[in-house]
This record gives sequence, structure tokens and C-alpha cells, in this order.
Amino acid sequence: MRVAELIIDGFKSYAVRTHITGWDAEFNAITGLNGSGKSNILDAICFVLGIKNLSNVRVSNLNELVYKRGQAGINKASVTIVFDNSNREKSPIGYEQFPQISVTRQLIVGGRNKYLINGHTAQQHAVETFFQSVQLNVNNPHFLIMQGKITKVLNMKPPEILAMIEEAAGTRMFEERRDKALHTIAKKEKKLQEIMSLLEEEISPKLEKLRKEKRAYLEFQKTEVELDALKRFTTAHQYYEKSRGLKETQASLAHQRDRLDKIVGERDQLQREIRALEQEMADVNTRREEELAKDGRLAGLEGSVRSVEMRLVKIRAQRANAERGVEEESSTLMSMQAREADWIQGLELKEATIKENQVSFTELKTQEASRVEALRKAEAKIQALSTGMSTDEGKETGFLEQLREAKETVASYETQVETTEMRMQHLRRREKDLRKQVQASSQQDASMAKEREEAMQALQKIKHSLKALDWDPAREQALREEMNGAQRAVEEAEEEVRRVQSSGGVPSFQYMDPHPGFERRKVKGLVAELLRLPPEHSGKATAIQVAAGGALYNVVVEDEVVASSLIQQGQLRKRVTMIPLNKIATGRVERERVGAAQKIAPGKVDLALSLLGYPSEVEKAMDHVFGHCLICADSQTAAKVTFDPKVKMRSVTYDGDVYSPAGTLQGGSRAQGPSVLAKFEWLHAAKARLEEAKTRLTKAERAWNEAE
Repeated sequence: MRVAELIIDGFKSYAVRTHITGWDAEFNAITGLNGSGKSNILDAICFVLGIKNLSNVRVSNLNELVYKRGQAGINKASVTIVFDNSNREKSPIGYEQFPQISVTRQLIVGGRNKYLINGHTAQQHAVETFFQSVQLNVNNPHFLIMQGKITKVLNMKPPEILAMIEEAAGTRMFEERRDKALHTIAKKEKKLQEIMSLLEEEISPKLEKLRKEKRAYLEFQKTEVELDALKRFTTAHQYYEKSRGLKETQASLAHQRDRLDKIVGERDQLQREIRALEQEMADVNTRREEELAKDGRLAGLEGSVRSVEMRLVKIRAQRANAERGVEEESSTLMSMQAREADWIQGLELKEATIKENQVSFTELKTQEASRVEALRKAEAKIQALSTGMSTDEGKETGFLEQLREAKETVASYETQVETTEMRMQHLRRREKDLRKQVQASSQQDASMAKEREEAMQALQKIKHSLKALDWDPAREQALREEMNGAQRAVEEAEEEVRRVQSSGGVPSFQYMDPHPGFERRKVKGLVAELLRLPPEHSGKATAIQVAAGGALYNVVVEDEVVASSLIQQGQLRKRVTMIPLNKIATGRVERERVGAAQKIAPGKVDLALSLLGYPSEVEKAMDHVFGHCLICADSQTAAKVTFDPKVKMRSVTYDGDVYSPAGTLQGGSRAQGPSVLAKFEWLHAAKARLEEAKTRLTKAERAWNEAE
């Protein structure tokens, strides 16, 4: 690819469009008088290649590249370079099919640039990549020899010469891209760390809160459904009971009506009998009157009359009883009818209640649908928050950007509020002081004399008290200094404990009391926290740590009940393994095997458990963790004792290499820095110094109180 044509329009001294053609494939020279524009042609080539250092084209800003800085009616500079692309082997990648390639750069007064490749708009980065692909980097040109360039090349240092050779070879472009990619990766990793920190500190707690609210809402929804089902069941049961009562009442009413009809029939029958008896009585009276005139049968007739009268009285009594029965049955019928009306009214009320419950059920279903939709939107919002994107329509900013802006706004408002409150407090104090001064000025003269007299009297009393108490100022000063020194020692020790705990690598077991009255003494702590490594064995800390492995972070508790309570209700932040002292099986090996190992390598083999110190109450736990492993001085010793038929035990070297009787070996690079056990020893030492400082402070305070 070589230059075939150069078109300059409005660039520096070229006011009109100028075509420069006839370029030779091997050598070209530009000649002319001084000031005729020879150097401007080279400047135009550098300009279209995308030069950034304007001092190389002898200007201080882009506006100077336009003809007379745009003051002659020309406000645009344009340079087009046309390359002959007939040699496909040296063509830029992606442009092999074009016989010619034209690159144009336009500059408008005001500093706006525009690039075109083959007539199509392109970005400046694309143009730079295009030229770098054919070893043309105008910002570090090896093909452009300016005045003084040869001397500069001769005076270059080896790194600068290497950079020039890399540029000429075309590898510099890839190194720049690599550096840029590494820089971008570093920025992205930093941003990722910020996002992860934000996710862990702010979004995760909010997400957990939303999850709890979701669970509470689902529980509430379930309870509502159950309540609604129970209400409907209760209403149906009441409706069934009322319906059954109504049917019973209707049956009783029908029975009473039948009985009433029967009683009415009996009453009519009795009335007919009464009328018949009355007729018979009238007939008897008639016959009696007829018989009066006769002498024989009057007494018999009178007896008949008396019997008939007795029957009549009986029949009338029966009639009265029947009439009372009719009245009673009538009243019962009326009460039954009233109860029937009440049952009908209750039934209507229950039917209305059923309709209302159906309407309420429909409304609850609608509310459930709306809440489910709100829940779906909340979950979508949570998902959007977790991905860091904005949930507002029409915005392209991320959640982090919104959060940052919101924090800045809140910080500015809080600053303004604090400033205003401080000013108001200052003004209030000033006002209060002025008021006090005004009030005190009127009483100052009289009170000062009185206060002086009282102060003198108090001074005399104090002097007499000191004489009586045999007060020693030097001893008081010594006690005060001792107490202040003890207080400073306590504060320094507490700070040291906090520093060791916050330095990292010192795990802790945190939990909440599973139930009120829980005895924390039943939780002994982590295995790593309970053991002590004597100073003479400090070089074996790595071996002890490897021998324990993950069991170093197991939690020792008194029994399985405590372990179960902590796991279920202790609100643990991470998964842990519990070691109940009443259930754990010990793993200490026979003394003969340990003795055999020590005979193989005297002074180089120890049982891991024998190197440690620990409270006697946790002996079973320590036996379980460390009672089945040997600590060896080196790998040769470990290999001998591990695979010896009389030993056959797992061994760990001082460097942390593990030898197993099964034939496996573990080793390699270890984490740099102090081990976990060493950090725990620092923590124990710091706590011991804290206790010593507290004891010293207690003694100093007791001495001070006794002196008082």
C-alpha cells in the first residue's frame, strides 16, 4: 500500500482545493521556494494520519490548521490521502477487496473532527487501528524523519531503541492494546469488588429483609385462606343447622295442626252430644210432666233425671277440658308460627351472610391476585437491584450510580442540617449566656462578697479536716498516677485485642442464645481457641494446623442437646461442626505404636496431642482431633514411621507435608505469613495482658478508695 494522491482543502496555506498526484512508488521529493508550503504537505499527511502531538505540525491548537484560522471565510480544513491497494499481500486486514483506500479528516473551526474511510464515517480509534495494522503510527512515526530526528535516534537509550524497533515491526500496537486491556481489567476488578462489597453490605441485607417479608406475606396469605375456608365452613354449618331446625319446626307444626283438627272434631262431637242430651233432657222433662199426673213411675223418672244430669256435668267437664286443650294447642300453634317466622328470618339472614361472604371471597381473590402481582414486581425489582441495573423506565443509569447520587444528596442535606443546627445551638447558647450575664450583673456585687466569706470559711474547714486526716499530697499524686497508668494499660490492652481480632485469620464462633436462660458456659469454643501451643513447640504450628485440618474450626459443646439447640435456634451465620463431649468417640492410638515410631526416629517423632496444652474438660475433643496423628521432623522420618508395619499412622512434617498409610502424599506451597495457631497465641497473650492490666487497675482503685 503506497500513496497515490493527496487532496488538501483549506489546510494551513492551501486555501483552495489542491490535488497532488503522480507519486512514485519508490522515492518522492518536494521542492519549492521558502514559504511555498512544502512542510505543510508533510503536516497534512501527519494530520490525516491522526497525529495527536500538535507541536509536530508546528501549531498550538487545531484552529491554527484552518486557513488563516477561519477569518478569510474558510471555516473548514480537509485532507484526503488515497492509497494504492493493488498489492494484496500488504493490504490492511479487511480491505483486500478495495483497489484504492481513501482516508479523509475534516476539521471545523471550533475543534470538531470527522474521519472518513472510503467515504464512510469512522471513529478516530478505528483510523488509528487501520494505520497501525500497516505499521503506520503517526504518534510515534518511524517513517517520518524530521529535523533533528537522526541526532535524537543516535542519542537514544536501549529501551527507546527497542520501542522504536517494536513500533517498526508492528508489535507495539499489540503491547499497547495489552496494557490497555490490563488497565481495563484492573478497573473492572476494582469496580467488581465495590459491587460485591455493596452487594454484601447493603443489597444482601435488604434482600434478606424482603425475603422475610415475602415469607411473612405468604404465611399471612395462607392464614387468610384458612380463615376464609373456616368462615365458609362455619356459615355452611349454621345454614345446615337452621335448615334442619326449620324442617323439624315445620314437622312439629304439621303435627300440632293435625292434633288441633282432631281436637276440633272432638269438640264438635261433644257439642252434638250436648245438643242431643239437651234434647233428651227436654224430652225427659216433658215425659216427667206427663208422668206427674200418673202415680207410679215418678221416682224412677227422677233417678233417670239425676243420672242424666250427672252425665251432662261429666260431658260439660269434658267439653271444658277440650276447650282448654284447644286454647292451649292454639297458643302452641301461635308460638310455633312465631318460631317458624323467626327461623325463616334467620334463614334469610344466613343466606344474606353467605352472599356477603361470597362477595368478600371474590374481593379477597382480587386482592390476592394484586398482591401476587406486587410480589412479582418486587421480585423483579430485587433481581434488577442484584444485577445493578435501574428499574426506572427511560433511565440508563445503574443502581450503583443512583445509589451514589442519592448518598451525595443525602450527605449534602445532612451537612446543611448539621450546619444549621450548630448555628442555632450557638445562637441559643449565646442568648442564654447573655441572659445570664444580664441577670448576674445586678446581683454580682452583693454575691461576690458573700461568696468570698463563704469560701474563706470553707477553706478553714478544709484545712482543719486535712490536719485531722493526716493527708499526704505526694501519696495521693502517686495513687492517681498509678490509677491513670493502669487505665492506660487497660485501654492499650483492649486496643491490642481488637487489633489482633480485626487483623484477619482469627476465626470466632458467634451465636444467639437459643432460649432464655441459656448457659453459655456449656459452649466451650473453637478447637483452635481452646488449645495452647507452648513456645518450645512454636516451630511445629504448621504441622499441628495441617494435622487438625478443618477440625480446627469445630465447636466443642457440653452435650448433644446444646449442639442441637445452637444449630436449630442459635441463628448461626455459617455452617459449623459440633463436638458434643458426652457423645464424641476418642481416637487416641495405642502407646505401643507411638513408642515404635519414636524408636524408629528418636527425638524426631511426637504424638500431636502430646505437644499441646488444653483444659482438662475438653480432653475428649482434643483426643478426637489430635490423638491419631504423628508430628515428624522431616519427610524421611515421616515416610519411615508411616509405612512401618508396627506403626501405620498418619504423619505430618514440620513443613506441613502429609503422609498417609494408604499411600497418598500431600504437600506443596503453603500460605505465607503466620499460621492460625500463631495468631491465636497472639490473641491469648493479648487477652492475658488485658486481664493483668484489669487486675492492676482494680488494685489501684481499691488503694485509692482506701486512701479516701
